[in-house]
Parts: sequence; structure tokens; C-alpha cells
Amino acid sequence: MPSWMIFVNHGNLSFQNFSKYASFLLIPIENFLVLPRRFSSFSSNCRKREKTRGRRENFFRMKKRLPNLSSAIILLLLSYLAQSPTGRCQSGRMSTPGKCVYRKPVPRVRIPPCPPSIFHRNIFVMSILRFLLVGIWGRNGESWKKKLDSSFSNWYYNLIIMGNSIDYYKLAIKNIAEYGDTDIFPYPIENSLFFDNPEEIKSILEDIDKNFNTWLSNYPIEAIQTCVPVGYTGYRWATLIDPIWNAYFLAQVLKISEKLEEKRISIDKDTVYSYRIKLEEDCGKIFNSEINWRKFYEKSALVCEGFNYVVKFDISDFYNRIYHHRLENALKRTEADADIIRKILIILQDISGNVSYGLPIGGNASRILAEILLNSMDQMLSIKKIKFCRYVDDYILFADSYEDAYKKLNLCAEFLLKNEGLALQKNKTQIMLKSEFISHARATLEGEDHEKNKEKTHFMNLHLHYDPYSVTAEEDYETLKSQLNQYDIVSLIKSEIRKSRIHQAFGKQLLNAVRYLDNEQLNLAFIVIGENFDKLYPIYPAVMILAYKKLLSCEKSTIEKFIGQLCELVENDSYIIQSDNNASYTARVLSLVNLEISTQAIVKLSERTSELVRLNCLYAMINLKNEFWLSDRIKNFLAVGKFERRTLIAASYFLGDEGQHWRQHSKEKFSKFENVFKDWVSSKSPLQNNWKLPL
Repeated sequence: MPSWMIFVNHGNLSFQNFSKYASFLLIPIENFLVLPRRFSSFSSNCRKREKTRGRRENFFRMKKRLPNLSSAIILLLLSYLAQSPTGRCQSGRMSTPGKCVYRKPVPRVRIPPCPPSIFHRNIFVMSILRFLLVGIWGRNGESWKKKLDSSFSNWYYNLIIMGNSIDYYKLAIKNIAEYGDTDIFPYPIENSLFFDNPEEIKSILEDIDKNFNTWLSNYPIEAIQTCVPVGYTGYRWATLIDPIWNAYFLAQVLKISEKLEEKRISIDKDTVYSYRIKLEEDCGKIFNSEINWRKFYEKSALVCEGFNYVVKFDISDFYNRIYHHRLENALKRTEADADIIRKILIILQDISGNVSYGLPIGGNASRILAEILLNSMDQMLSIKKIKFCRYVDDYILFADSYEDAYKKLNLCAEFLLKNEGLALQKNKTQIMLKSEFISHARATLEGEDHEKNKEKTHFMNLHLHYDPYSVTAEEDYETLKSQLNQYDIVSLIKSEIRKSRIHQAFGKQLLNAVRYLDNEQLNLAFIVIGENFDKLYPIYPAVMILAYKKLLSCEKSTIEKFIGQLCELVENDSYIIQSDNNASYTARVLSLVNLEISTQAIVKLSERTSELVRLNCLYAMINLKNEFWLSDRIKNFLAVGKFERRTLIAASYFLGDEGQHWRQHSKEKFSKFENVFKDWVSSKSPLQNNWKLPL
């Protein structure tokens, strides 16, 4: 039985009455608007075959029912995708797509076990079309059958898989608004716009998708790249993407993320612990928070108990060395939508400056893409039954002997080099005894002195977060405070600072705890922190984030002392703020208090050539309402990048009449996104409400 007849029977629609309902069909499909006129009649060869074979029974009677098949008939057939004829079943129940008799009772009604969805009816129509193209039009229809199959494949993925599940643009916007677009750079003010006006941003993203090439031409992708400190002596490149393009980039990756996740090693194998996809549109989460770096180390320490040796390595400069062509091949192997892959690669090329390698470090889109690139390595190890655990580019392999450990290390090094063009990092590649690794894992999770100080271990296991908007917010806050009252946070900070090198994870946990201290302890904590910027250098951004949120809760003397210590760093051109990222965080904290020394420090920072630093100095001067400085900068609107352009638009609202005249004169030069940004700032009424930029 032909495939189309199967679907006819499944839907309780006979071939005879199909043509009767063809007149109801109205929905067009773009791909079939251009069918050639020659398909309106049969080919000469087809006519000859008809004469010799005689009168056709079954489905070739369609020839007489529809003698002049054209593109119009194709369009009519396709409208059945949305039609659901009304009527009643023999049982008396209202009809459904799977239980219909189409107005007239029939002797027998077949009721399938489960009513077919619109999906089944769509497949039925597409099967009819395939039959028409091949059965009626003969060989001439073969090429069009192939185009139909390709179009149907794309239609199925875009309309059924994507359309019935998640609004990816909405999810991308919410994820950025709730959690930020990066864990490296200071919070972009555009994220607050995403939070306040998600529908407007969604409309822009959909417009970008419809007119992708036009947007690329008229509104090119802009990204700020800078060198960011890692630890005490390490550095890495990080990228801050234009917020609207970053949201679009993330949305495209999210569209195929579930398909990528399907191709990865299964979660239940307890092997790969980095960025497992779990999309939650209501809260904006895209990763499974229960599978994380901590679980990775805990599982590794547990597994190694059954082995004698452990191989530990990571990939050298992983994100920056990812070759786009290899990434493209990895994405195509997942059978993800080709057009989405194409757009993702174009965005990556533009961000990297038309260089064919490198993923922008810092955003969730890159994290998802990086995972699929390493999937081939994961699959290889799994097939060879090599026990391993992985978090991003950190691998831990388990071996029975020293020789076995070397063989596995050699296998991984060769595979990565040959297949992905990646190399292992020499100074982080180790072969360890089981006892060595267990001690290393505990030190990584709990600190080097975990055996001596059980208090630290317990403190690290605290979940220092509560939702202020939950029904139980007050109870949660009091519970958290009571837990922290068991510890002397200031003493723990002092103890950690006395070390030659702080434990970064423990240091960040201490800074999180400072937020919940009472006024007296809060003052003491900021005094200690301000005197030890050098010791806290590896977590300096976390220090500045804490200062921006809690410094103004301290006494005036503590505030002025802390600001003065920051100004000294700027005045002395300290190594601590040599990095553009650290300098940017510093500028934001200096904007908290309108002091002469803080203004002077911001002016000095603004003289740097870095766009990131200039941008954050501009934020700071806006919140300090330095009208003279802002008035001078606004004249350079056309000469600066998109980040600064939007900030200058915001600055104009703090300049009264001067700013209003400038906007009136410059409105023709604003892009669509800049207009949305302008309206958002305007809605805040900065001068009337004493509103500040949300930094």
C-alpha cells in the first residue's frame, strides 16, 4: 500500500471524498508558488503509458478528477494542514481530528487508539503531494519531489519541533535579563532594558531573523575583546558582544541546543558534567544546575577508588583555538537545521574578525557550542570503555597501571590533535596516584587545610542565596542569617588573607557571606578588604561587585576610606587595575560617592584607549551627573562605537534642554535598537525621578 493511502486510512478520510474537500483548502506554502506551468498537464510519455495500460483504478483516477493540476491545486492541498472539518462521531461525541465522519454518517467508523494530531494530518497532505509529483507527473516530478522532501524536513523541524515547545527568543532574553550575558564583564545596562521590555526586544530579534543579511549590512556586529586576569599570573581573552546580537546569537544556539544535547553522552552515565541542557522558559534557566563543577570533582574522587592511577589534563587555550570548520562539521553531524548553523557561523566569523577560529569567551552560546565539539572525544573514550569524567576541557581519566595511564594519555593527545587541531596544556597534564588525586580533589573542593579545619568544609557547603520574592522570603532570610551567625566571617577573611595565595572558591564564598552581615561586622569586613586588594587580586571583580552593592550601607568614614584606597590604585597606576576589566569595575564603584578625588580618578581612567574602560567611565559620570564632562563627550556621537553611542543617548537625558535639542537633531541617525533604548531611558524620567543607570 502506498504511504499516502496509509495516512488516508489513519485519518478516516477516503480518497473519494478527499477531492470533495479540496475546495476548502486555502493555506499557501511559499516553496510551491513557483511550480512551472508544464506541470499543469501530463507529459507525452505519461500519456503513452496510459494508453497501453488502459483505464487505471485506484489513485490514478485522480487524473480525471483533477485534469489540470497546477500550483494552485498544490496550494489547495496544503491547506488541509490547518483544516479540521466539523461533525459528530457515531458515538455521539464531538468530532476531533481523529474521530470524524464529515457530516454524513457511514456504516463503519474506525476510531484509532489515539487521535492523530495536526502533525499526522500534515504528513498525510505531504504524502499526497509526493504521490502527485511522482505518480501523475512521472519523471518530470522527481526533482520537485526532492525539493518537497527537503522543504518538508525544514517545515517539520521549524514548525513542529520548535513551534510546539519553547519560544527561544523569549528564553534568550529572559536568561540574559535574569542571569547576565557573561560572568566576566561588568553588568551591561542593556540587560535592564531586556528585563523591562522583553516584547520589544523579541520583536527586534524576530526582525533580525527575517532580514538577517540586511541587519548584518546596516547594523554590523560589534564586540569588545580584552585580556582578563586568571588567578595570580594567568590571562585569557574575553569578548563582550553587542547585547542585541548576543541575544540573537544565544537564541539561535538555543534552537538547536536540545538536538545537540541528544547527541552527547547521556547524563545517567555520570561522565560529562558541564553545561547539560535543561531549558526552563518560565525562569530563564538553560542549564541543569544540579550537574556542575563540584559534582564533577566529587564523582571523580569517588570513581578513582576503583583504580590505581589518575590522568588529569586540560586543553591549551581551548575556546580560542576552536576551528570554525570543525565546529561546523560537528554541528552538521547532529542534523541540526542548516540555516541556523549557517547564521551561527556567520556571527562567529564576524565576532572573530573574519578569522576562522575562536569562540567568544564569556557567554552561554559559546559554552553550548564548545560542548558539542568535544563530543567526538567523549564518544571515542566511551566506545573504548575508558572510564573518565569531564568538565568543559578538564579531563580526568582512570587507569589500573602507570603504563595504562600513559597509553590513555597518548590516545587522547593524538585524537585531539588529529581530529580537532587541539593540544594538551603541558603544565596541567599530570599522572597521579589514587591517594594523590583524592587529596588534590579535597583541597580543590574544600581548601588546602580541609583536614585541619572542618569549619571551612561546612562553610563551603552553605547555599548563600535566598529569593526575596518568594512566599517564604522572610523565613529563608532568617534561616540564612542564623546559619552564618555560627561563623566569624571577618576572622575567616583575615585568616585567608594571611596565606601567600588565597583559595579563590573559598574567598568568593566569604564575599557572598559579607552581604548578610550586620552593620558593625560589615564595616569591619570592608576595612579588612580595602587594606588587602593585592591579596584579593584573583577575585578583584567579586570584591568590586560586593562594594557596589553593600558599601553605601557602611559608615561614612568606612565609605570614604574605601573610596580613597581605590583612588590610590588609580593614582599609582597599580598592576591591580592594569587590566581593562578590573579598571571598569573600579570606575563603577567610584561612581557611588560624588567626591572630588573619585571624579579625578574616573577622568584619569577615561584617558585609556580601551573602549570597555571609556564606556564604564561614561556610566560613572552619568550617575555622578557631571554635566560638563558629558556635554563635551556627546559631540563625538558619530565617532564612537555602538556601546558608547547608546550610553551617550542615555547621557542626553541628564543634560536637560541641551540633551533634548541634541536628540531632536540626531534622531535620524538612531538605529532601531537605539530608538528602543532611547524610549526605555525616557520612560524612567531620569531628571524628575533622580534615576541612575542600573550598574
